Amino acid sequence: MDLLAQIADETIELDEIINIASKTEALQYEELHVEKQASVRIAVAKDKAFCFYYQDNLDLLEELGAKLI
Repeated sequence: MDLLAQIADETIELDEIINIASKTEALQYEELHVEKQASVRIAVAKDKAFCFYYQDNLDLLEELGAKLI
């Protein structure tokens, strides 16, 4: 951890990052509203090659009416 901290200290200009970030405008966004569609089935591969998913994404698909298989 000490080595990582030293490398970060030597290579990252944190003050400059903070300076740049302080000059940016606040992010704007609109909440996404999607109406449920006709029932759709979506296959979700789960094995050694396909082993990581964001559960929130799967939950959203189901909330929108998809059946996950």
